Amino acid sequence: MKSIIALVFGLIFIVPCRGDGLRGGSGTDIDNYCVVFTQAIIDNLRTLHTVWKQHSPSWNKYRLVTCGDSNTQGPYILQAFTMPITGISNAAAMNAFKDSTLAQNGWCVDTNCKGGWHCNGAGELISSVVRWVTDWVVNPADTIHANDILAKDKPMIGSIMIGTNNVRVADWDPPDSAQYAIAVNKMIAEGVMPIIITVPDINGASPTWGKTFSSDSFLLPFNDQLRAMARDRNLPLLDIYQWMADHGGAAELLVDWAHGRTCGNGGNFSDSCLGVTGRMSFYNAVNYLLLNATYDIVRYVVNEEPFTPVQTSATSVMSGSIMVSPNPLSKTATITVHPVLGADKSVFVKIYDSKGRVVKLFQNSPQGPSRTYVFDASQCTPGIYFVKAYFAGHVMSKKLAVIR
Repeated sequence: MKSIIALVFGLIFIVPCRGDGLRGGSGTDIDNYCVVFTQAIIDNLRTLHTVWKQHSPSWNKYRLVTCGDSNTQGPYILQAFTMPITGISNAAAMNAFKDSTLAQNGWCVDTNCKGGWHCNGAGELISSVVRWVTDWVVNPADTIHANDILAKDKPMIGSIMIGTNNVRVADWDPPDSAQYAIAVNKMIAEGVMPIIITVPDINGASPTWGKTFSSDSFLLPFNDQLRAMARDRNLPLLDIYQWMADHGGAAELLVDWAHGRTCGNGGNFSDSCLGVTGRMSFYNAVNYLLLNATYDIVRYVVNEEPFTPVQTSATSVMSGSIMVSPNPLSKTATITVHPVLGADKSVFVKIYDSKGRVVKLFQNSPQGPSRTYVFDASQCTPGIYFVKAYFAGHVMSKKLAVIR
């Protein structure tokens, strides 16, 4: 059974995925990246929802606004729900849910969810989202950075996936979690339930990156700040960066420095689109995870169903891990893989360069609870590489850097 695992004070609380709600239909590990809800998060969201219900006239029940940059403004995230979900065994249940909630009333049509009037736009920064959701006074002639869009769209849920362009212009406007929090605070003040989405991976090795500094030097700390914000404020976190890191990273999933490759219209939830083989797309993954997060919010917050997570001891669950030491490396590194509990005997490890080419394959590794390999990088060009371990239908990924 697939499951979501949250470690709290030495205990593990598991929200079952297989057969639970809209989860369990995929043959991939996508359910392992579902937004984790705890009782504290649910209680916090219920408090916000009480505030939200006080709006008069009433705001739009189930409506989701997606704040972000070009990755959000494109036709794949949310807009894909104007068409039927396909490629997954429980597509009928998913379609029934989205058509009766976030996709009703034409809310996912491009004119109702895309552009500056709906909290997203190409090339935009964190400050843009702040302007969009707050009542900051802006130039009346500025038709892109409209303000106070929450009062216009009247959403129940607001996702925020912004910061990619701040990383690129970090020399003059780096990603700032305090500024990001202004947008979150405005949603909270209106009773809109925020979903914090980590910034997607960036391919600093792409010729289109065009910067001399490392994207990771700003991206990784900022994503850690977003995770901390979600944890400390009991808000839902959708960690799309982690999904990308575990499925090949930017080199495999992006077509340039920042934009994802596509797989259908974004609503294709087939195994090839969500993480086994083929054209995996982080747009499809975001849609799948947003849909499931919305389902859980409707179930536990709006409908106030009892939330009873399953509790088990920390020693009874092994989620799997992959470690590289040293990292960065100049000559050799030791790669240690701990497969998930119950994985079969075959473990394959591949090392890819930043262009997705396999530079090393370790196959039919020794038995045991952990598998160890030595990677000789003495002949490798300095740069970013990815270690991917395959076993029992699972894929884990780790980024490493070769330096001289």
